[in-house]
Amino acid sequence: MKRFEVIIVDDEPAGIIALERVLNTIPSIEIIATTTNGYEAIIAIEKQQPDIVFLDIEMPECNGFDIAEATKHLSYHLVFVTAYHEHAVDAFTTKAIDYLLKPARPERVRQCIDKIHLTLGTLSTHRHQSVQTILIGDGQQEHAIDINAIAYIESLGRYQRITFKQQGNERYQHQTLITEDTLESFCKKLEKHGFIRIHRSYLINLTSVQSLKRKERNWFALTYQPETEIPVARNRIQELKGRLSLPNKY
Repeated sequence: MKRFEVIIVDDEPAGIIALERVLNTIPSIEIIATTTNGYEAIIAIEKQQPDIVFLDIEMPECNGFDIAEATKHLSYHLVFVTAYHEHAVDAFTTKAIDYLLKPARPERVRQCIDKIHLTLGTLSTHRHQSVQTILIGDGQQEHAIDINAIAYIESLGRYQRITFKQQGNERYQHQTLITEDTLESFCKKLEKHGFIRIHRSYLINLTSVQSLKRKERNWFALTYQPETEIPVARNRIQELKGRLSLPNKY
């Protein structure tokens, strides 16, 4: 399993200590730096190039959003940690992969780390024996597809187009697969593996969701690698927020 180098940023030392206690119980995590100062955080992120940054939002002078904006050109997984529900919308319009409410429960932190592993395809197979492969036919042959490699499935009428993640899945990189298997059949097979139907034409892997975006009265799920904007049906948005551990009211 891949090891992640982590930086924790929180203006309250108690917040850092609480998160350290949980992260130190996870074998794949190595904490390489902590800081209570936003400007120092920017320097540390640029210099040490961590895999994950746990970032408090409410900080004096230079807050979490300022830090995220200043380091958005760098490649790392951003996890916001805050005591305030009202920041959820802004958090998920950044590149944040997750949003934890203080005090962050140990099981919720572990779920966050597992989500990152799943995104990269690096979660140990013995921990997810059921999340392995699915047989998908393209009219000529049956393909054994790694479930975690699927970003989303789009209905094109009679056919369905499967789009694969581009990071950590070199076998499927920049590829799609067209199949006559129905979207309903994929829902039955994949919903128990972290997929959710967010629209009559889309089934999406939750680990592919980078953020939610609202345009007037319409919602969209933004995926990364590949970067895609996918419509979310109005009757699905609350369920999607819940599955992403977002508060319903924002």
